[in-house]
Amino acid sequence: MLTLRMIEAFRAVFLNGSISEAATFMHVSQPAVSRIIKDLEAEIGFQLFDRRQGRIFTNDDALAFFEEIDRSYIGLDRIIQAARHIRKRETGAIKIACLPAVGLSIMPRVIANFQKIYPELEINIQVVQSTTVMRLLASLQCDIGFVEASFMAPAVDQGPVFNLDSVCILPPGHELRHKSVIRPADLAGESFISLGSNSRTRFKIDAIFETAGVNRLTQIEAPLMKIACSLVLEGCGVSIVDTMTANTFIQSGLVIRPFTPSLPFSFRALSSSRFSGTSLVNDFYEVFSQTLPE
Repeated sequence: MLTLRMIEAFRAVFLNGSISEAATFMHVSQPAVSRIIKDLEAEIGFQLFDRRQGRIFTNDDALAFFEEIDRSYIGLDRIIQAARHIRKRETGAIKIACLPAVGLSIMPRVIANFQKIYPELEINIQVVQSTTVMRLLASLQCDIGFVEASFMAPAVDQGPVFNLDSVCILPPGHELRHKSVIRPADLAGESFISLGSNSRTRFKIDAIFETAGVNRLTQIEAPLMKIACSLVLEGCGVSIVDTMTANTFIQSGLVIRPFTPSLPFSFRALSSSRFSGTSLVNDFYEVFSQTLPE
């Protein structure tokens, strides 16, 4: 019969990558963990780990098994989180999840300003993709989320929408730094740092240059706008990013110029049904709005 101890041991080995690390994590001996894993494999009827030269390696069956188990742990985490909020009367802690463009730029300053109002509040922040933010909100694993504006769901409370301009970023000393506004034609033949192929902003940027009939050199692709800024700062090329992200590199010498035609970067705030309409959420939205760049 499967036991919770078997599942705990498997999860510990899977996440830590070794029997010894799992034993340390579980505060038991290595032989004890090995025995539990063997009992588990005997119970389910297939091998979870390949053993080679004294080491273990997860196989495809282990990955599939872990994914099933992890869903159960997510459900358990929801119960634990709900109990924690009840114990703290829903005002002692708040969990925030946001897309990278927000979480890696303005969010640290927002949290610093928010703590001035709620100095005793426990704050947890996660930086993940918009799809993951939506899942966390729907499963009550976070209280406030920030996603791309196109994401909406009836299971969560719709907060304010924020619209910011995108800007062109240049390396220090670039010849285009003297221009007050950058246009697509100005970037013809320039090495251009593109965003990831799954980025919606990437599609919008590419469409602007295709419409203008301008060819760029797109040899480098960055998964996040902040990485694109770092690459531009190192002289790898130019790029187009949102104002929030670009502003975090001003002191490093990144050259920032307005870009036309307008390319709005829009995102929205959302809150879980449990926190919908509370003063805590409204105060956070207000602080966020006040912290945004002009």
